[in-house]
Amino acid sequence: MSNFSTSISVLIGNLPPLVRAELVRLLGSEPAWQVVPVQPARGTVAAIARQYRVDLVIADESGMMELAELAQIHPVPVVLYSSFSLGGARLRQATRWNVHDYFGPWVPQDSPAYVRWRLRLLQQLRAVVLQAGPAPQVLPIARQPTSLPTGIVVLGGSTGGSAAVEKVVSQLLPSNCAILVAVHLPALFTQTLVDRLHRVTSLPVVSGETGTSLTAGKIIVVPGGGNTSIRRGTGSPWISWQTNFVAESNPNSTMPSIDLLMQSVVQTTGRPTLGVILSGLGNDGTEGARAIRQHGGRVVVQRDAAVTAMPQAALHAGCADKELLLRDIADYINQFALQARPGRRLVSSFSHAEQL
Repeated sequence: MSNFSTSISVLIGNLPPLVRAELVRLLGSEPAWQVVPVQPARGTVAAIARQYRVDLVIADESGMMELAELAQIHPVPVVLYSSFSLGGARLRQATRWNVHDYFGPWVPQDSPAYVRWRLRLLQQLRAVVLQAGPAPQVLPIARQPTSLPTGIVVLGGSTGGSAAVEKVVSQLLPSNCAILVAVHLPALFTQTLVDRLHRVTSLPVVSGETGTSLTAGKIIVVPGGGNTSIRRGTGSPWISWQTNFVAESNPNSTMPSIDLLMQSVVQTTGRPTLGVILSGLGNDGTEGARAIRQHGGRVVVQRDAAVTAMPQAALHAGCADKELLLRDIADYINQFALQARPGRRLVSSFSHAEQL
């Protein structure tokens, strides 16, 4: 660590933009503090902390999933910023990842209480660094939390749907949403669709076998030859959601079922959900769209579909919010992803994911 008599180096994580800017300004004006001049992207906190050999990391509760990695490769004290109280058992759970204290909510500079609050915060941060003891024992990798998505997008289609999905995915921006893709295809063609999507996007694209975790920014193509639902993750104290693939023997049913996938998403995750029904025969997706809207989500259907049956079925059933041209659907998804902001949680199932 740095010599405390000269300066304390600090890495400020992905706090709310206004809070982060104010904290950078506050610490940057103090001779005793050296702020790392890099804003880490999601998933890079540990690497940057090690690169700059920082003495302290300041994160918010949404970055808890990165702290296990940080404690493993560069164990330094962590202070959390939170708009809510983090006392009691929830803060004690966080100490296993070197979380020593928390502060918040932020006091505006024009508040009469700001000067006293600012001094107390500086003393608090310095005390954490000076008093930090040996790093606690790191939990096994299998028990680390995953990066939960802030929202879920389900793309469903059948005949003509693969080309439509490819067009939409090619225009998606990185986000904190998980993207699920369900197209009526034989099992042998699942990897072909995965490969096609790999060629048009830099986002991670995987096949959703049983146990594939829904994580922020990942595209999961559910396999043909069976149905996929979303279930609560098992084998870890941390909340997670996983795909559950079930092969069925009936070759005449439309698989994977878009209805089943959409219904299980809203029933299991509770996250803001957007359903997108693209080109295809039949009416699969209509009941799933109904479930999404009943749970407060949104549904859009493709106006210029090569095969109009599926999108029109949802539209005529009153289960769609908008009918959009294919070229406009990706922009709609990108806007949805920006707005998908569920309440922040410390996602340990030991505390039943209580709202902070």
